[in-house]
Amino acid sequence: MVTKMKITLVLILASSILANCQKANDLLPIKITDFTYKGKLIYNNQFKINGYYYCQEKGYYCFYYFYNDGTIGMFASEDSSKYVGNQNNSCIPITDWMRNNEYLWGYYVIEGDIIKVQQVHPRPMSGKSKLDEYRAKIVNDTTIQFYKRIFPDGVPGDKEVAFDQLLKFQSCIDKPDSTNVLMKY
Repeated sequence: MVTKMKITLVLILASSILANCQKANDLLPIKITDFTYKGKLIYNNQFKINGYYYCQEKGYYCFYYFYNDGTIGMFASEDSSKYVGNQNNSCIPITDWMRNNEYLWGYYVIEGDIIKVQQVHPRPMSGKSKLDEYRAKIVNDTTIQFYKRIFPDGVPGDKEVAFDQLLKFQSCIDKPDSTNVLMKY
């Protein structure tokens, strides 16, 4: 009798956990399995990741953190000038809001001198989100050049869009960890 109750309790707990996992997975705007670069560790590579890559656009800075676990955080900020080119080597902080926004995170792999990035992007016209890809070339040990955005499912017009974004490397000593919303899935 006690054994039967234990088995019933275990089954109830297991189904509850599975149901909660499914509910959490439903919150992500795409299937986590769509990320084919997820879980690809980056190791034994000359690509610098002990800091961030940045560029200055019209009125704001963009900065990208790359991690050994294959995670990338892609952010923009209007007030990052105090960090870029600084002498004290401080990193740009990642806020809780940034960590919990799935559109700011993705996964990457390196093949030769090409960086391939996958990131979730909303599609306002369809009301759905899709997984887009980016391509960047490692120009040298302190510079990368993003040159292409790929829409695997196509968009009106083109599946590939060329663009030009040159990022410079900035080392820093207090780099934030890669904890982010995608890790829940």
